[in-house]
Amino acid sequence: MTVSGFLIDLDGVVYINGEPIPGAVSALRELQKRGIPFRFVSNNTHRSRETIRERLARFGVDVPAAWIFTPLTAAIAYLRDAGAGSCWLLGSPDAAAELRSAGINPSDPNASHVLVGDVSDVLEYDMFVTGFRILMRNRAELLALEHDRYFKGNDGLLLSAGAFVAALEFAADVSATLLGKPSAKFFQAALTSLGLPAGEVVMVGDDPRSDIGGAASVSVRGVLVLTGKFDGVLPADAPAPWKILPGLSDILSLTQ
Repeated sequence: MTVSGFLIDLDGVVYINGEPIPGAVSALRELQKRGIPFRFVSNNTHRSRETIRERLARFGVDVPAAWIFTPLTAAIAYLRDAGAGSCWLLGSPDAAAELRSAGINPSDPNASHVLVGDVSDVLEYDMFVTGFRILMRNRAELLALEHDRYFKGNDGLLLSAGAFVAALEFAADVSATLLGKPSAKFFQAALTSLGLPAGEVVMVGDDPRSDIGGAASVSVRGVLVLTGKFDGVLPADAPAPWKILPGLSDILSLTQ
């Protein structure tokens, strides 16, 4: 099968806790050298696209911010479509800054939408209570920037936003709208950006549900790598990947 382009996850595939994974940067630079198009499809809600772009540039991988697809970009589009100029964000200062730069107030107690992302640096009980009250009082819509259960850090597995989304869903008796992976709409935006048929694109990730399952929803084959949280054992409810490879550098053989 022809592989003409890639969708590539970041955390656990290109880097872990901001440190590049051996072989990943050289693989990306080789793709650029060969003229093989790729886009980054990340569920990172802690950092803005510009912050991610700057990090990649420090590694020696220069890409436009438009090549980086995150739930924050999807959230901005969603709020604009809804005619909402504000929200209540449970997330990082960098995420709040990206929303502000798009003209969206991230801390409006009268908001019609509550967004939940990475709260690892700002986790406070009162912040969640306010979000819960907005859901109840305003009948606000709960938006999950991502719904992953956990991710891999330098010191082991860490809780991801899905756990906190589930808490608010339970307390407010609502169901969240998912904006990031494995949303088919999210993957379709990245696939459309590549301008390639789905059958010629491969998604590379470390999460069987978010990466492989999400890619399958738009008919893109999935490759799991062993550098992140995937331990080689597929969950019973996860779709089977096309391939399982040691790391990102091994995808180069798929283009030959």
